[in-house]
Amino acid sequence: MLNLVPFGRQDVTKKGHDLPDWKIYQTKRYEGGIAWYNNMLCITGKIPGIEKSIIVFDFDGNQTTDDLKSIGEMLRKHDVMFSMVIRTGNMGSHFYVATKPKPAITNIHNRKLKVDWFPKCVNHVDVRGEGGIVFFPPTKFSDSPESYKEIWKLSKDGFMLEIQNSKILKFIDDIYMHPDSISKKEEKFISPDNNDKGTFDEKIRNMRKPLRDLVSPGARNIERISNETGKKEFLYWKALWIEAKTNKINVDTMFDLLAKYQPSFDKATTICQLPHVGKTPFSNEKLSELFPDYDIPIKKSFSEEIKL
Repeated sequence: MLNLVPFGRQDVTKKGHDLPDWKIYQTKRYEGGIAWYNNMLCITGKIPGIEKSIIVFDFDGNQTTDDLKSIGEMLRKHDVMFSMVIRTGNMGSHFYVATKPKPAITNIHNRKLKVDWFPKCVNHVDVRGEGGIVFFPPTKFSDSPESYKEIWKLSKDGFMLEIQNSKILKFIDDIYMHPDSISKKEEKFISPDNNDKGTFDEKIRNMRKPLRDLVSPGARNIERISNETGKKEFLYWKALWIEAKTNKINVDTMFDLLAKYQPSFDKATTICQLPHVGKTPFSNEKLSELFPDYDIPIKKSFSEEIKL
C-alpha cells in the first residue's frame, strides 16, 4: 500500500545524494523492478490511486525497544493509532499513520517541536505529510551504525488502520501550541503585539484593502473567491498571513479573526502550513491576479499599499 521508490546501490553518503526524481511519483506509482537497488524512499501524503494518505511522525533520539513502546503509548493516549514503526539508521523512529487525503496534512520539519510530555528518549519530532519523503528499509547511510529496519506493523498484508485527520491535527496542535514547545517559545511565526508600536486597529488599517477585507466586518469568503477566480485557495491564506506578519499582527490574534470571519478556517491545518508561508509580501501585481474585482494600482515596490 505504501508509495515506495527504490534508488541507488551504495550507502547514502549525504542528504539528497543519488535520490531519484521522486516528485513524479506523487501522482503515480513506481512500477519498475527493485531487486537491483539497495535503498528505498517512501513518499508521504496522498497515495496515488486510492483515497488514503500516509503521515509519518519522525522522532529524533537514540531509542531502545522500551523507548519505542513509550512513544507508542504516548501516541495512543492522544488517539493517534499508528500502523507501522521503522527504526532509522541513527536509532530514531518513524511511526506511520494512515488517514484521508483531505484536509491535507503538510510537512513540519526543522522546527524542533518538543514538549514536556514527550518521553525522555525523544529530542524532537518532525511531521512528514503532503509533499514529503522519508527513507525506508533497507536504506543505509554511510555514517550511520544501522540500516533502516522494520520493527512492527499492524498486518503482514500491508493493511493500515485509517484514523481521522482531526485526531492527527489535534495532536500536532497540542505540540505546536504547548507553552513549553521550543517552536512556540523561540520560533513563533509573528511577534507579539505588545512588542511593537501601533494599536491593533492601526495595524489592521495598514493591511492592503483586499486582504483587510478578509478579516473585517462583512468579510469576503476566501473559499468563494478562490472558486470564482480559479486560483488556489492556499495563495489567499498565504498572502493574508504574510501581510499580517508585515504589519506585526500576532498569530493568536489572526487565529481569532479568521475563526470569526472565515468559515473554512481550520486552526490545526493552518499550524501545519505556517512554516511554509514565507516572508516576502505579495506584490500589488500579484494581488490584482487574486482579486481581479479590485482596482489595484500596480507599483514597483512591495511596500506601496492601497490607500483607504
